[in-house]
Amino acid sequence: MIRVFADSDIVVLVVRANGGSDALQFIHELDRRYQARFKRYFERLRDGHAMQSPQHIRRLNDGSEPVVHELKADKYRLYLIRVGPRWFVTHGREKPKDSQVAREAQKARVIFWEARGEQR
Repeated sequence: MIRVFADSDIVVLVVRANGGSDALQFIHELDRRYQARFKRYFERLRDGHAMQSPQHIRRLNDGSEPVVHELKADKYRLYLIRVGPRWFVTHGREKPKDSQVAREAQKARVIFWEARGEQR
């Protein structure tokens, strides 16, 4: 796992078994203004501030566990899994079509379990 903030492990980027991080690669490829926006969102999550607006974050309710959240910045999305107070950022992409959202939630779970050394 890669800490987003050096002094906190509340928000972390997931590192896959091969040593790469889909989330880190995606964030690095974004324009600086989107990087800055996601950083502000991460600060709010780290500090425990609620982000309830569906304009910024939404819980993807597909009945599977763990629950995946979609963090939004314009046409870009990051996928996160919350475990207790911690947020695990798995990957990102441009906004998917509605029919692809469940696939992105499942991809987040696969990355999450892979990083934890488990298969589900």
